[in-house]
Amino acid sequence: MKKIFFFLNLIIGISVLYSQSILKNDLDLLKINGKVKEWHTLEYKYNEKTKKFDKIENFSIKKYDKFRNLIELERYYEDNNGKNKYSLSKYQYVDNKLMKISCYNEESVLFGYYVYLYENDKLVEEDNYDIENKLIGKKIYLYNYNNYDLYLKKYDKNNNLTSESFYKIDSYGNDIEILTKYDNDTYKSIFKYNKNGMLIERKNTYKKNTDGFSFYYDIFNRKIITHFYIKDKLDSTGYSFYFHKKCFHIVYNSDLILRLVNKYFYDDQNNRIRWEQYEYDNNKSEMKLYKLEENKFFYYE
Repeated sequence: MKKIFFFLNLIIGISVLYSQSILKNDLDLLKINGKVKEWHTLEYKYNEKTKKFDKIENFSIKKYDKFRNLIELERYYEDNNGKNKYSLSKYQYVDNKLMKISCYNEESVLFGYYVYLYENDKLVEEDNYDIENKLIGKKIYLYNYNNYDLYLKKYDKNNNLTSESFYKIDSYGNDIEILTKYDNDTYKSIFKYNKNGMLIERKNTYKKNTDGFSFYYDIFNRKIITHFYIKDKLDSTGYSFYFHKKCFHIVYNSDLILRLVNKYFYDDQNNRIRWEQYEYDNNKSEMKLYKLEENKFFYYE
């Protein structure tokens, strides 16, 4: 066992040395000077009945203003029934504060909108209306409430309280504790970060359900080893190996039996352009491609 972990740690160290670029969040790459980023996703998922891969095609077009604010989002996608869908959202700002989001359907007809209210530059209320200006949902934000930095209350169209969330936030804006109450259940998450601001540990607890833990160990600000626990028992361990424009994520169960492998591929702008997910087939003792996702990015002035 010690030899196995020594070998894995050795590979991890070598892979870090060969890494040439920091992999960034795909969603946060382009928010400058009003450029448009089109994100075209082709997703293939293995169908056990047909023994073939079903294709799901999605893409979005995003527009930003000179202040890096998202001002327009178009989405083209397939729903669960395989039907083509389209939606358009337009964002309005005043002094760089989001004030309204207007939502349009396939026929470009307004079907609802969100309104945001502020006090002393802080968001205090979010209201969701339908096309007939009827309130269908509401969120209330309270700050510095009972030792919590943020208290979030959600209401339905009948003004019934549906959930409550309490946040503790550090000086860098990171969530360090979230306590949520809904449907007579309590959900709590605790987060820990390293000195570079990267999440290295998360613990989730449920009142009715099982406890869940996840621990991240990073080298040079990379997620290298991930441990997942259920009811204090190790459920799985994942190892990430980073190479130039590639990342391999290998997951073992608690008995060190191979469970699945994820392969990620990136372009020169660190956009994730391909994701392959393989699952181990115990019957055939082989890895089987289970899911494939391809992303294409296009940029316009």
